[in-house]
Amino acid sequence: MSATSSFVAMANQNVRNLGTILCPCKECRNLSHHSIENVYEHLVINGMDPTYTTWYHHGEHPSIAQKPREVELSNAYNLYSAAYALDGEHIEPLEERRDEGFAKSLEDAETPLYQGCLTYTKLSAIVTLYKLKTDNGWTDESFTDLLDKLHGKRTQNWRIVQNVVVQDGRWISGQRKLEKGKGIPRFQNMYRSSKMAENLKWHSTHGNPRNLRLGLATDGFNPFSNLSSTYSCWPVMLVTYNLPPWLWMKRENVLLALLIPGPKQPSNDIDVYLQPLIEDLQELWSIGISIYDKSTDSMFNLRAILLWTMNDFPTLGNLAGCKTKGKTACPICGENTCYLWLKFNKKMDLQNLGIRHDLHPQERGTKTYLPLASHTLSKAEKEIFCKRLFDLKVPDGYSSNIANCVSMEELKITGLISHDCHALMRQLLPIAVRGLLPKGPQNAILRLCSCFNKLCQRVIDREEIAALEGEVVGNLMHVQEVLSSFIL
Repeated sequence: MSATSSFVAMANQNVRNLGTILCPCKECRNLSHHSIENVYEHLVINGMDPTYTTWYHHGEHPSIAQKPREVELSNAYNLYSAAYALDGEHIEPLEERRDEGFAKSLEDAETPLYQGCLTYTKLSAIVTLYKLKTDNGWTDESFTDLLDKLHGKRTQNWRIVQNVVVQDGRWISGQRKLEKGKGIPRFQNMYRSSKMAENLKWHSTHGNPRNLRLGLATDGFNPFSNLSSTYSCWPVMLVTYNLPPWLWMKRENVLLALLIPGPKQPSNDIDVYLQPLIEDLQELWSIGISIYDKSTDSMFNLRAILLWTMNDFPTLGNLAGCKTKGKTACPICGENTCYLWLKFNKKMDLQNLGIRHDLHPQERGTKTYLPLASHTLSKAEKEIFCKRLFDLKVPDGYSSNIANCVSMEELKITGLISHDCHALMRQLLPIAVRGLLPKGPQNAILRLCSCFNKLCQRVIDREEIAALEGEVVGNLMHVQEVLSSFIL
């Protein structure tokens, strides 16, 4: 009896788990976890498994000849702990505080796949099979056939592999079974870390500071290097504003809630993809979910609010359902939007409105001559402009190689990413157009680029912002005066 007590006490000190250890009795054979008290009873009643001579599952260090291969076991355990429990210590003293799904996954990370297996655990077997499926591009049908073959094997060990993947991996009839969780699991995991839980309470506000304040951001991008492709992939991300401001946009703190695949943008069908996320947010707003807070060692009811969305103007129409083009394109004015519907092309509209007489179409016999605007470049001027950008050399990291986006044959610039457009507007465009335009259009472009450059500085004085606001108004009026035909 004293030997059994000593073994249980030693195992409880050495094994990392949520208050349970593997039971080495003759019936369990290290295949299931039980509480300390139950393991003690099993050993007294059933006795120790006679084949279990080296207690490596309970902290004893085996000899080199007997030491099992624990690389997959420890890696699987550490991988799951890193993904779902950032502190590494998540022993919760009260039984009701446990996250049963999390505890079950940690048990699978330490439980051998079958009796005597020293290579794989239940969790590492699932991860290995899914990795093979991904690396080799297996279809769902082929993966289902593989599991059926494993089930058809005569040996019990292969059937255990198939059962583990189907039951624990949620693979049913060739497709993963999607189970709607309670709330968003990532939020539960954030509060399992003491450091993250403290950061989430950085803003001390009225009410419960642990309730989440969220912002939603989405936009499309081309994940391939071929910029001529029209493939559009849409990530939907959540930003947590409970954190200190300098941590808001850190990559590890931005939650990728959805990834909408291409090849086309979801357009108005984006609400179909957002439905599961909206249901989770509605639940967090109206009911809340019970979450364990590691920093205070207590349970609390977490609720959340979506403060705003971050997107460009066309995406606003898809997310909010409001009009972003046509007669009522202003989302603020709505039906009261002041508009003027143009009936003709640019030059004919100028004549119809009675403005910019120098650009009105001119009748010359049987032909109509359209005067060129002052900002129009000739072919020779376009060649100079494109040549300047093509030969441009900038410091490493300033921008991408803009020369790859310049076509000297077609005299066009295509494929610029947003960062390159910022670099052009801030500093490069004034250099490229110097001497190619008349004084009026050139000054309008230079002044506009100067305002944009001041606005994009890392540090801006408040007094400069006030002065910049008035400067922007004057510059826009100047641009409208000089480039009105372009704006129309």
